[in-house]
Amino acid sequence: MDTFINPELKETSDKSFTLIHPIYKEAYHSLNGAFTESVCVFISSGLNYLIEKNIYAISILELGLGSGLNAALTLMYAQQNTDVTIYYSSLEPYPISMDVAEKLGYWKILDFVDSKNNFLKIHSSPFNQAIEITQYFTLEKSKTNFLEYKSKEQYNLIYYDAFAPATQPELWTIEAFRHLNKLMIKGGVMVTYCAKGEVKRNLKQSGFIVESLPGPPGKREMIRATKQKDV
Repeated sequence: MDTFINPELKETSDKSFTLIHPIYKEAYHSLNGAFTESVCVFISSGLNYLIEKNIYAISILELGLGSGLNAALTLMYAQQNTDVTIYYSSLEPYPISMDVAEKLGYWKILDFVDSKNNFLKIHSSPFNQAIEITQYFTLEKSKTNFLEYKSKEQYNLIYYDAFAPATQPELWTIEAFRHLNKLMIKGGVMVTYCAKGEVKRNLKQSGFIVESLPGPPGKREMIRATKQKDV
């Protein structure tokens, strides 16, 4: 039986909703704009960055599925750029219920064919199966945490959307980033909203070249890290 959590909905500054985790008491997305943050950090600085390098078959790993906003924005991008195909793996040990997914209403701000049905399919699709949501976007969800995750796939893009270091410190250590390194192809890219100095140092010690980029509203910087070598 699935273990669902029912976080509180909260409207953010750009009128899109985020969720407040019932245990961590932390928002899944920025209160300064959930939609705006996800586009800035994951789509513009991650997915679009690879497209500009003429990479069109893209394997993505996301920590974690959460509200489904990052997955839905990525699906929308693939729908609008049909030379792109995406295999999207997402980790979520505690999925939200379909009732919460419906209340988020993200399809109202997403511009792609059958957006409501496809957004809800992201949440309703079974775990541990590759599900073709559209011909351009295949989703595989795993109900596991990152440090226990193993995969034969090596990814060229990671959405590192864990809760902040103060909340989930184990996911921002050298150990965690070395595990991340093993899951990525050489030259693969990781993007995250977090820009703490310790996080940058830990990434550098884990085989990554680290860039500081302008962050979304409310954050001066974000990180894009490129795998330089195996560790």
